[in-house]
Amino acid sequence: MHTSARPCSVPTVMTPPARRRLGGLTLVLAAALLAGAARAEEVHKHYTGKVSVVAVSPGPVQDALAAHGVVQGASASVDFTFESTTPVYFSADTTSVYLDAVVNVTISIGTYVAQSDPPLAAVINSVSVDDKPQDGSGVDSYSVTTSGTDTDNIMGVTENSVSLSVVLNDTDASAFDSQDLVQDLGGMKAGLASFGSGQGMVFIMLEVGSGGGGGGTSGSALARKGQMVAGSHFGRDVLKAQAKFAAAPPEKDPLGAKEAALIDKAHDAFLVQFVKAVSKALKKGGTAPLGVDQKDAAAASVQDACEALTESLLTGADPQAKDDRALRGKLIRAASAQIAADFAAQAKDVLKPNPDKLADKLAKSRAKLQAAFGKALDKAGKQGVAYAGPGADEVSDAVTTLVDAYVQLTADGL
Repeated sequence: MHTSARPCSVPTVMTPPARRRLGGLTLVLAAALLAGAARAEEVHKHYTGKVSVVAVSPGPVQDALAAHGVVQGASASVDFTFESTTPVYFSADTTSVYLDAVVNVTISIGTYVAQSDPPLAAVINSVSVDDKPQDGSGVDSYSVTTSGTDTDNIMGVTENSVSLSVVLNDTDASAFDSQDLVQDLGGMKAGLASFGSGQGMVFIMLEVGSGGGGGGTSGSALARKGQMVAGSHFGRDVLKAQAKFAAAPPEKDPLGAKEAALIDKAHDAFLVQFVKAVSKALKKGGTAPLGVDQKDAAAASVQDACEALTESLLTGADPQAKDDRALRGKLIRAASAQIAADFAAQAKDVLKPNPDKLADKLAKSRAKLQAAFGKALDKAGKQGVAYAGPGADEVSDAVTTLVDAYVQLTADGL
C-alpha cells in the first residue's frame, strides 16, 4: 500500500501480505473523504441562436432553404446528445477526442430540420474537448461533429451527406478543469453551430452562458463542483492502481514501487486540478470554502480513504492464490464504481440541485455495487475462495457516508 504521495508523511511501502486489516467502522471513518467520477447516461444539451450566415449560392437550394425559413437573422434551435460513458479514443497534451460519442444532433430553423442519422463506420462522429492553460495560449473548446440528413434533402443528396457541428469556446480558458467528456458548459463565452454539404454552409451564432448545462456558478457551487471532480479523479486513479496490484502476483511489484508511481502521478494531477477549480471559481466571483492552502490536506484525506477502503476489502486475502487475488481486484473495482458514480451525481447536483434525480442516481449506483459483489463472490465461492471481508451492504453504506462527508467538506472547509 502506497502512502508516500503527500507532504509530512513517513514513506512506507507494504508488500501485499503486510496489508493491515480494518473493520467496518474504521472503513467508514478513515475513508470518509474519498471521491470518484463515472457517468453512466446520455447527456443532452440545448441552445438557441440566430442564423448569421447562409453561404449558399443563389438558386434552387437557397430558394428552398428560404421557403422553410432559413434566412439570415432567423431564430434557430440546436440540440445535441452524447453518451457520457464513451471512453477516450485519443488524448494529447490539452485535447481528448471521444469517437462515436454523439447520439444525436438536431438543428431546427423555421420548418427546416437538419438531423444526424445513426452513425456509419465511415462517417465522422466525435466529441473533442480542449482544456488550454490560462496563459493566453488558447481557448477552452467543446466540439461536437457528426453527419446526417435534412428536410427534403435540400442540402444532402445521400444518407449522412450533411455535416453537422457545434463548437463552444471560452476565450480565457477558464471554463474547464479537465479533458473529461462531461463538462459544465455554462462558462463558455461563444458558440457556433453549422450544417452543410457540397451545396454550401449555414452558420448559427449561439446564445451561450445560460443554456447547455450552465448555472449554479454563484457562491461556492462552482468551486465545490471542481473540487469534487478533482477528488474523484484522484480517488479513482488510486483505487485503480490498488485494484491492479491486488489482483497481480506479488512478484509483479514486490516492493510496491509500481503502485507508488501510479499514485504519485495521480496525486500531482489532483493538486493541479484542485488549484484550477478554486482559481476558476474566484475569477467568476465565487467563493471556495476549501481553499488552495488546504489542497495538501484534501489530497491526504482522499489517499487515506482509499487505503482504508482497499485494506478493508483485503481482509483475509491470500496473495499467493490467483483466484483470491482476482476476487479482491473485482471488489475494489466495484467499490470504486459506486464512489465514482455517487460523486458524479453530487458534482452535477451542486450546480443544479434536484433531490429526486440525485436520489435516483445514488440508488442505481448502490444497486450496481450489490450486483457486482454478488457476481464476484458467487464465482469465488465456486472456486473455493473464502472471503472474510465486509459485505456489499456494509461497503455501500460506507461509500455513502464517505461521499456525504466529502461533499460537506467542500462546503465547510477543513
